[in-house]
Amino acid sequence: MIKSSIFLILGLIFSLFSFGQNDYINYNLKSFQARKLNYENKLDSAVLLYQQAFNLVDYVHIENLRAGQKLAEKIKNDSLLAFCKNRIEDYSKDNNINTKYRSIIDSLSIEDQRVRRDNYGEAKYVYYESINDSTSNKESADFIKAKELMMEWWAVDSINMNTLLTLIKVNGFPSEKRVGKEAYGNAFIILLHFDKDEDNQILKPIIDKALIEGDIEPSDYAWIIDRRLSWGRQRKDPYYYQMPIGAEILSEGEVVEVNRRRKEIGLRKLFEGIEIKKDDMSISWKILY
Repeated sequence: MIKSSIFLILGLIFSLFSFGQNDYINYNLKSFQARKLNYENKLDSAVLLYQQAFNLVDYVHIENLRAGQKLAEKIKNDSLLAFCKNRIEDYSKDNNINTKYRSIIDSLSIEDQRVRRDNYGEAKYVYYESINDSTSNKESADFIKAKELMMEWWAVDSINMNTLLTLIKVNGFPSEKRVGKEAYGNAFIILLHFDKDEDNQILKPIIDKALIEGDIEPSDYAWIIDRRLSWGRQRKDPYYYQMPIGAEILSEGEVVEVNRRRKEIGLRKLFEGIEIKKDDMSISWKILY
């Protein structure tokens, strides 16, 4: 009888965490709701949502595993705790990480950030201020130096993007699963800076596929889409309002429509789970859960 009970429990645990469907849209929605329930101290319900979310995919992201582990330890849920700990331990071995791919991305990231620091930032200001002023002296030493630095900046971005696009064709999207969480974040920033790809004509098919396969976070997907719209030459309104600038003036009907779009990609509702702080000069937001 005891032996049968043990096998029954093991069977339930296995079925609870069996994978194969890979519904990353609902996985992301349920994971967010689990974080929300945890924040509201509805711990048993949060566990259930995490279990449902994890059952939808074959790769559970490390941030969700850590949140699930912390919650399971708090309420002593052995099945969720064992699952999260085993997965985290497995990920730590780097057995499935493409280390060469990761190393190249890290190198690209160093260059990406190098040309966005110190004198390059000042050069950008000088260059565009002069370009937009028809009376400025385009032969001045300051402008010539600024132009040289900007040309280097553009060259780095071009090389980075061409290299990364080639890597994606060969190795797949640089997801957390393939290159680790840190390198994924570095690759995302490089993709975000690909502003020459107006309307995301090159990136859209790539990140669409990555979203469905769980290789890009919904928030990062939305950020890339919105940046091209907001920063492009035509300065269009954001589609997802991932950066909630301007969202406060949306009508009730517009908020409903934006939330519909966000749900389609597995993203939380506008203003949900964040705290927005505004003053006369800036706007910032803090993620609560």
